[in-house]
Amino acid sequence: MIAITSPSALTDGTKVEFEDAIIESVGDARNNEVDPNLIAGVGAIAAALPAGDARVNSMLAALRAAIGKTTDPSQLADLAQAYVAAAGKARLDAPPLQDIAVLIGRIPDLRTAEQSRAFVAAISAAARLGSPPLSWKQVGLITTAALLQPVSAGKPTRDLVGNYEKFLRDHPEGVPAPLPAWSGDVWAFAIWARDNLPGFDPHRPRVDFLPAVAN
Repeated sequence: MIAITSPSALTDGTKVEFEDAIIESVGDARNNEVDPNLIAGVGAIAAALPAGDARVNSMLAALRAAIGKTTDPSQLADLAQAYVAAAGKARLDAPPLQDIAVLIGRIPDLRTAEQSRAFVAAISAAARLGSPPLSWKQVGLITTAALLQPVSAGKPTRDLVGNYEKFLRDHPEGVPAPLPAWSGDVWAFAIWARDNLPGFDPHRPRVDFLPAVAN
């Protein structure tokens, strides 16, 4: 049904019902059984919604649920990409701590650099949500926690470090400047974090503000 239905042929009311069914089906998917058409459908719905649309909240919750239930690496990457699309339209009252915890917890199931990069993008997108958003210290500890997971070396690691540096430069008030620029260098980040990031531990995650997630 999802693959062959043209939303443009539906009435407005039926289109909303159809889209809501897609979102609900993603959240209800069982382990390794998320239909790729469902995932693509959620991404397409997110792209068409205006920023701040209340339905995006349901979409993020459904994607979080699917990511938490799924261990298939390629499906996880597709779900993470859909999460980024939805997060770009979200306006949340509080940071999505559960989402971030689930995303970090699924990193060990990934197998390729591109899959890891999809999760890095999703974690970075989630860390920017919420009003008020997470503090620069919390985002730094989330970045550290993700780096301590088996993230593929190279581009995913550089993405993590680069995204956090951009976060700091977008929120400069009261933030120790990352000088010189890290340029994606994890060691430059670690040196800065050692001297400037409260709670930084290069050997274990320090994200007690995130909820525990059952695997």
